[in-house]
Amino acid sequence: MAPNKQWINLSKIDRLDKEYGDGIEPFISYAFRNKTDEHKVRCPYVRCNNTFSANRKMIRSHLIVYGIMESYTFWYHHGERVGESKIDKEESEDFENAEEIEEIIRDLYPNMNESEFGNHSSNCEVNEENPNSEALKFYRLLKDLDEEVYPGCKTSKLAAMIKLLHIKSLGHWTNRSFDMFVKWVVEILPTGSTLPKSFYEAKQIVKYLGLSYKKIDSCINNCMLYWKEKENSNLCKLCGSSRWKENSYAFNISR
Repeated sequence: MAPNKQWINLSKIDRLDKEYGDGIEPFISYAFRNKTDEHKVRCPYVRCNNTFSANRKMIRSHLIVYGIMESYTFWYHHGERVGESKIDKEESEDFENAEEIEEIIRDLYPNMNESEFGNHSSNCEVNEENPNSEALKFYRLLKDLDEEVYPGCKTSKLAAMIKLLHIKSLGHWTNRSFDMFVKWVVEILPTGSTLPKSFYEAKQIVKYLGLSYKKIDSCINNCMLYWKEKENSNLCKLCGSSRWKENSYAFNISR
């Protein structure tokens, strides 16, 4: 399992940040697993560029002083393989309670009155006819944040959907598998459950939080994105790897 990689983003911002320093050691342990201190592996320091190899001590020094390549997010040269689980304790953290979600809603809709957060249900009932599109989105989110998954449940409808969609993303679930799972969950929940029964319905609940995204394929070796003029390519232009399956070899097709 590859360690958390969020620290890579701090390479050019603040290498003295504790999060950056804490991220280096798990990377080195991962890169040198089953190797002694005398062994050498490719160095992802911005100038070594995974072209030159170094021992554990030298790589640690390079990463602290000069930083890691920000584009090196798939650790192909250090043993990571396609399909390897990337879920760890830090990555599985998400929005746990209503207060955190309220904070997000405040940031998204700064023009809404602060007092609106006092009583979600009544505000939603009164204002749903408001012709302002921003207000309608705002009150819809408050309503789903106030609504329980089922009577007596401590989790709101909105919080449950954020959690489930986060798990779907980390677990690489297909839309169909998500549909099957939530339909089964609804069957075993108490009568009156508000949990959506499909991925489409779930997206309708969280879309006003701005959580939508566009999926872009990338080379399995992290060489390039299949984007813009390369959108319809079937092979990586740099290493020759197939876009659709993992090759046991690679060849350079660049000119």
